[in-house]
Amino acid sequence: MKRETIKRKIMIRKSFKKALALALTATTLAVSLIGCSNSKEAGNVKKIVIGSGNSYNPYCYIDENGKAVGYEYDVLAAIDELLPQYEFEYKSLSFDQILLSLESGKIDVAASATTQILKNYNEAHKGSEVVIVNTESSTDEEAVAALKNGADRAIVLKKSDLKKYNTNFSDGNGDWLKAVGEPVNNSLTYYLYKQGNDQLKNDIDGALKTLKENGTLSELAIKWVGYDVTESE
Repeated sequence: MKRETIKRKIMIRKSFKKALALALTATTLAVSLIGCSNSKEAGNVKKIVIGSGNSYNPYCYIDENGKAVGYEYDVLAAIDELLPQYEFEYKSLSFDQILLSLESGKIDVAASATTQILKNYNEAHKGSEVVIVNTESSTDEEAVAALKNGADRAIVLKKSDLKKYNTNFSDGNGDWLKAVGEPVNNSLTYYLYKQGNDQLKNDIDGALKTLKENGTLSELAIKWVGYDVTESE
């Protein structure tokens, strides 16, 4: 009787060890399969190089730590989060270099199209074109100095820039710069793509629509600019 009991215990142990070995093999296989799946997904992520401005506070500029920050960069980061098939890489460029970089293929998306807006306006207003002077070295401080010393009698600004100038360069006597007349142009933010990048354009458009509908664009605008620039400039 004792021998039968011992024999049965040995058989049970062998069966348990065999079952345990099978279970471990199955677990290892599952982990291996999961690892392969994640690796394949990572391999499908496409890098997208985006060119944006580097001197337009609070939209896109380089901070004191050398980091590209601003409303535009936060919007792009939010878009990137909604599009797992892409990984955004940023190039901070002067505005006059953005479209040239897009044309030469150095970037996939031009996120700042202010020069294109100016071109469209000038084409529609022959004889009264707006000319940018010394764009490479002009700063907010230089523009304000030119206005205050009389070198410039007027300046074309967005509503957010007007607020920034009055806040940052006031002499303590309230707003020193006033908006006059009707707007010369409605400021619209849009992205330019390399020709044939229709899928990327559609994906980014869809992400922007989501961010607009869920209030993210408005929240980021208030954070950086102080009011909702997604409505009207």
